[in-house]
Amino acid sequence: TSKESLDKHLSVFASEGLRTLVLGKRLLSKEEAEQWLQSYSSAAESVDRRKERLAQVAEEIERNLEIVGITAIEDRLQDGVPETIRDLLRAGIKLWVLTGDKVETAINIGFSSKLLKPKTTLIRVDEGEDFEALKDQLRKLCKTFKALTEERSHGVFLRMMRQINHSLTDLKQGLETGIERIFGRSTPSRRRNRSARDETGEGELALVVTGEALEFILSDAHMSHMLMDLGRICDSVVACRVSPSQKANIVDMVHRLAKPDSETPPMTLSIGDGANDVGMIQEAQIGVGISGHEGLQAVNNSDFAIGQFRFLRRLLLVHGRWNYRRSAKVFLYSFFKNIVLVLTLFAYLPPSGISGQTLYESMV
Repeated sequence: TSKESLDKHLSVFASEGLRTLVLGKRLLSKEEAEQWLQSYSSAAESVDRRKERLAQVAEEIERNLEIVGITAIEDRLQDGVPETIRDLLRAGIKLWVLTGDKVETAINIGFSSKLLKPKTTLIRVDEGEDFEALKDQLRKLCKTFKALTEERSHGVFLRMMRQINHSLTDLKQGLETGIERIFGRSTPSRRRNRSARDETGEGELALVVTGEALEFILSDAHMSHMLMDLGRICDSVVACRVSPSQKANIVDMVHRLAKPDSETPPMTLSIGDGANDVGMIQEAQIGVGISGHEGLQAVNNSDFAIGQFRFLRRLLLVHGRWNYRRSAKVFLYSFFKNIVLVLTLFAYLPPSGISGQTLYESMV
C-alpha cells in the first residue's frame, strides 16, 4: 500500500541521517476556515493554558489529510562537532541529546558526531503505547543494569590492582635494563589500547528513549526516577521525537532528580539554535544559543550566544575554568577580609569601653 511504501522510504531516509518531512493537504470550505481561524485567534490570545489550547486547535485542523509526498534533506554537522563532544565527554560532562527527529535519524547523527561509537550498546525505551508495559520495561532494565553497575564497580577495583601490578613490573624492568621509567606512567602500547577503546566505545552504554514513552515517564514520579537511574548508568542519552515542552520538562527532571553523590542538584546547561529549543534554554541554569539560519529566538532567550557549536568547548573548558578560579579567589578574599575586620573590631571593644566606636575610618 501507499502507507507502507511511505513508511519504508521514511525509514530508509532516516537511517541515512536525513531529516524527513511529510507533506499533506486538506480542502476546507470557507465556513470551516473562518471558524478555525477564530478558534486559533482565541487560543493565541488566551492567557491561561495557552500552549494546550493551541495544541488542541492544531489537532482539530490536522485531520483527514491527504499525503502529498515526503522530503529528505541533509543537515550537515558543523566543523569541530565530534572533537567538541569528545572533549566534553573527557571532561566528565554527561550529554543528553534532545531532538524532534525520528529514532533512526537521531541515532545516525549520534554516530556521525561521535557521541555514539561503533561498539556502543544501545538501550531502547520505546514501549510508549501501554503505560504498564513501559513501566515493566523500565523496571526490568533498572534491575538488569543495577547488577551490571555492581560488576563494573568490582571490575574497576580489579583493573586498579592490575594497573598497580603492571606499574611495578615496568619499574622492575626499567631498573634491570637501566631505562628510567616513572611509576604509574602508561606505556605507548597501553595508551594506544586505551585510545582504541575510546574510539570504538567498547563497554559504553547509550540510552535511546522516544517521545511517546516520555509522555508516560514525565507524568509519573516513579518512572521518572527509574529513567534517571538508567541515565546515570549510561554514558549518553538520546531522546527522539520530543516536543519543545518535553525538552524543558526533561531539563527540569534532570535538575531535580540527578543527585548521584550529594544532595546538591547538578548544574544543567542547554544549547540550541531554534525556536523549539527556547523552552529548555530558559529552564536550564545556563542557556547557550547558537546564532544561525534558524533565527535569533534561541539567542535572544539565552545567557550566552555563540556562532558555532565548537565554541562551546572554549566557553566551558577555558572561560568556565577561568571564571571558576576568579570566583573562588573573590570568595576567599571576602571571607578572610571580613574575618580580619570583625575580629579587630571585637578586640577594640574593651579598650574603647564598649562604646561602639569604630576602629576604622568610614570610606565616603
